[in-house]
Amino acid sequence: MIAKKDRIVVTFYTTTAAMKMEDVCKARGAEGRIIPVPGAAISLPVTVFDVVLPQIFAGERFTKQQLINLADGGLCQLCSHCHFPNCSFGRY
Repeated sequence: MIAKKDRIVVTFYTTTAAMKMEDVCKARGAEGRIIPVPGAAISLPVTVFDVVLPQIFAGERFTKQQLINLADGGLCQLCSHCHFPNCSFGRY
């Protein structure tokens, strides 16, 4: 059985602030990593970040080809009733 770990997501207004926090964490021996997310990730209700974040938290790693395959579903279609993840968005 995989041991459970508490995880936290912290957001920053600027890349500079995120990088400074990463330096502070490294200096204090704290685990973690920065996952850069473009500003467009907040412009739609469902983005590729919603697809990959749970897998990142589960400790999975992605190959370049897996990320390329995520482009096959296109953008969220903004359906009146969301069926995510049972739709063409983010399928691979």
